Amino acid sequence: MTTVTFAETALMSSYLIGFIAGPYHEVTDEWAHPDRDLTLHLTVLVRRAMADHLDAENLFTITKQGLTFFHQEFGYPYPWGGAEPNAEGSARGKYEQVFVPEYNAGAMENPGLVVFTERLIFDTAATEAQHELRANVIMHEMAHMWFGDLVTMHWWDDLWLKESFADYMGSLAVDEATDFDTAWVAFANGRKAWAYVQDQLPTTHPIVADIPDLQAAHQNFDGITYAKGASVLKQLAAYAGRDAFRQAAQRYFARHAFGNTGLSDFLSVLHETTGRTCTPGHRHGWRQQAFRFSRSRCPRTR
Repeated sequence: MTTVTFAETALMSSYLIGFIAGPYHEVTDEWAHPDRDLTLHLTVLVRRAMADHLDAENLFTITKQGLTFFHQEFGYPYPWGGAEPNAEGSARGKYEQVFVPEYNAGAMENPGLVVFTERLIFDTAATEAQHELRANVIMHEMAHMWFGDLVTMHWWDDLWLKESFADYMGSLAVDEATDFDTAWVAFANGRKAWAYVQDQLPTTHPIVADIPDLQAAHQNFDGITYAKGASVLKQLAAYAGRDAFRQAAQRYFARHAFGNTGLSDFLSVLHETTGRTCTPGHRHGWRQQAFRFSRSRCPRTR
């Protein structure tokens, strides 16, 4: 018999809880924060039959690049996996990534235990584009440790507060923190094209959609919420200025850590850092023009 004792879990949303069990092959490494006394124990796991195909060194490289980038970008230390500072101010936590078979999604951002489809473990020669896509998925899920996990939306109508941000931040991190130099080209050709197609369908909806029930929430995990939202955020960052957008994100996490937010909360901190008219009440601001705009509600013109 084996007894396992777990540390007390930090406050999190109930939909983020996950358990993984099985005879997995495990590889470990460590990442240390360049400026803080924070060390994370890194683990990559795959089923044993896939162990020969696991390129752990590459996965750890991308993971470390992402952790360094997001700590600089967000200004809030990684809060999961027992990473709370002790009495001396030092912290040791864990960040685990597990690749599982027959997974019905690409990945899931369980705090400290990110789950990926094992299709991202390449058992044949893979292209540069496939490696870049995998790096993007890793960064997307890592961004969720802050956008979505540390700060969670009040309700599913603000699903963009995690998915649009993770989509945008994933491409930004690949572009600025890794050796891949075509992240935004891939975003335009893949993610943005996906949004264009979905925005032409009768099912198009505002980025901040009306979600009356959980069935509607399930249907909202689409190219509008992910890719169109990410495209708008890229424009919003350009409108506000990169430094101001970064400061707004940092203020957002400091103010709402382990809490729930909505659209107005992020636009409010963005207004504070820029002084620009991006507050929710501004009639011609981003709320009306982008987040709550729906093509299907506009009259046809010739």
